[in-house]
Amino acid sequence: MPRAALLALAVAAVILPAALAQDRATDLPLITGLRCACGQPIEPTPLQSAQRADGRFPVAGDPCAELRFTAVVCLAIVGDGSTRASGSYAHQLGHAMDWLEQRIDERGRIGFEARPGWLPVSVIASCAVAEDACTTVEFDASRKLAAIVSAHARELAHRREIDVEMLWWADWLCRAARSWAERRVDLERECRALGAPLPEAVRIDHDALRSAIDERLAELPRPEGVWEPSLYDELIGETRDLPPVARASELLNDDPRACFYLIHQAWRRGGETWEEYSRVLGRPIAQRIPSRSSEVAFDEGAAWDVLSTEFYYRYSKLRSW
Repeated sequence: MPRAALLALAVAAVILPAALAQDRATDLPLITGLRCACGQPIEPTPLQSAQRADGRFPVAGDPCAELRFTAVVCLAIVGDGSTRASGSYAHQLGHAMDWLEQRIDERGRIGFEARPGWLPVSVIASCAVAEDACTTVEFDASRKLAAIVSAHARELAHRREIDVEMLWWADWLCRAARSWAERRVDLERECRALGAPLPEAVRIDHDALRSAIDERLAELPRPEGVWEPSLYDELIGETRDLPPVARASELLNDDPRACFYLIHQAWRRGGETWEEYSRVLGRPIAQRIPSRSSEVAFDEGAAWDVLSTEFYYRYSKLRSW
């Protein structure tokens, strides 16, 4: 291999992991993970046992539910520190991401179906693809990320019905794409300094997605509900009081998704709000996750439980509930 090519590989191998380690905790609106959700280390973990040979994580419900569940588990695995090349869940992540990427159509849409529930799920799945792409500088990863960012910019701009949850995930996708672009700039600078060739990549137009998000957000009135207003406030840069933690506790069994969003918002506020939420909800959420593979009975709520427990694993350090 030519010396210049070796230099390029060395730069990518050294700079990119360092940037990932530095930025991962601050760049994105949420870091997700698995280890706490699965309890103490067990072989095989419940999620490992649940994965099908084609890479998906099956869940009761329609195909949209299965796509969403698999995407959320991928987000959790990446947040836990695994990539396709390394980490405790590298094997599972590779198979799951292959399954997701097989559902990207020629326009960059994931799991496209001509029905109302498709786009919100596609945005979540796109976040998983984006997070995976942020772990590499390979051309194919940049091509996929560029396609899904452009596709969702178009869909957001032209879709008649948009809600705050959809925009919240689109904002996550935009941040991940911007993070990839910033790391690319750093890599270009280092390659120029070393006289090394730059790995080929496709330009990712995250600005177009940001414009679409901002335009649609400007049209959206502040929503009503338990958790929806807090997502809206985050998107417009405001902070208001959250519902009492007792309300979130009531939602834990009935609507784990809503509970996840409230926990996320509590973590962003920190201080007494986060302390109260973590004290009241930590143990109940951890106990909802199956601890042995023989106990696996996943429904879609389990995906949100996995995400919720990450806050306690990474930020509260409550390792012995």
